Amino acid sequence: MLARLGAAACAAAAWPARAGIPFKPEQAEGPTAQGWGLALLACTAAMVVLLVAARRFGPRLARGLGAPAAQGAAVRVVSITRLTPQVQLAVVEFDGRHLLLSVSGAATTLLSESKAGHVPEADA
Repeated sequence: MLARLGAAACAAAAWPARAGIPFKPEQAEGPTAQGWGLALLACTAAMVVLLVAARRFGPRLARGLGAPAAQGAAVRVVSITRLTPQVQLAVVEFDGRHLLLSVSGAATTLLSESKAGHVPEADA
């Protein structure tokens, strides 16, 4: 019996050692938490840029970048001056007259009125 074990040991020593089955870790499928974080950061940055652009350029786009009034329009905005973020002065031409309006979030008030071609003289 010892001879058999000895022979088996010698035979085992003659064979080259086998390497174990290599382990290959599975790759995660889909986006990782880091990928989601970067995507969320990019979307948030894009939204901030759009909001800033809308606040900055929105009023200019709303009045058509100073485009002339359409033919036959009864009202034409001549100029707008912003006094504070909430209050602005507007000169509007309507029915051959220039109207100076104070425009705020809550109300619009007529401050002055003159003929369209007439420039009032300042009181000295």
